[in-house]
Amino acid sequence: MTDYNRKPIMTIALTVILVLVTFVLEKMGNTQSASFMLEHGAVFWEYIEEGEYYRLFTGMFLHFGVDHLVNNMAMLLILGFQLEQMLGHVKTGALFFICGLVGNICSVTYYAAVGEYAVCAGASGAIYGLMGALCVLLATEQAYRTKDLPKRILLLLVLVVYSSVSQPEIDIAAHVGGLLCGFLLGGLFALYKRHVQKKKNQIFY
Repeated sequence: MTDYNRKPIMTIALTVILVLVTFVLEKMGNTQSASFMLEHGAVFWEYIEEGEYYRLFTGMFLHFGVDHLVNNMAMLLILGFQLEQMLGHVKTGALFFICGLVGNICSVTYYAAVGEYAVCAGASGAIYGLMGALCVLLATEQAYRTKDLPKRILLLLVLVVYSSVSQPEIDIAAHVGGLLCGFLLGGLFALYKRHVQKKKNQIFY
């Protein structure tokens, strides 16, 4: 059941962290410089092959400039607020981190396979994961189907298009990986919710 009184604590906390990280790095140097970002934890497949696995995590909190941050922050706030009302703080946070990691793993795998030396950063994989989970929940859970469902779906489509045209250099592998992970986790959450509800109905019966 959607709880409209639930405070979006996780979404706000993640947004604050993203803003603070970008603010600090902007003060330290040029966040649009690949070499600078690489020094501070961006994703690069050769470094990860050498054992710097922490980059799969740190990379999702780094952004190439303020515009990149603002684009992702807007999507995070819209998607996160909605999901946190549906799933709660812990599951929403888990979605963000798991989808972000999976997205970065897909990115590393792709660029290593094609031999392209791309330095990657951003929360896009995590955010596309939130989008994927929200799509599944809206499509499969009757409790989430309200009269404004078409508006929500339209908003999701607008967000996808906006993200695609506003970011000239897109890490497609991270986006696709995060999105598919979101589909999967959203489906698992929906199945678990139905399982719990079924057990409750059996007990009351």
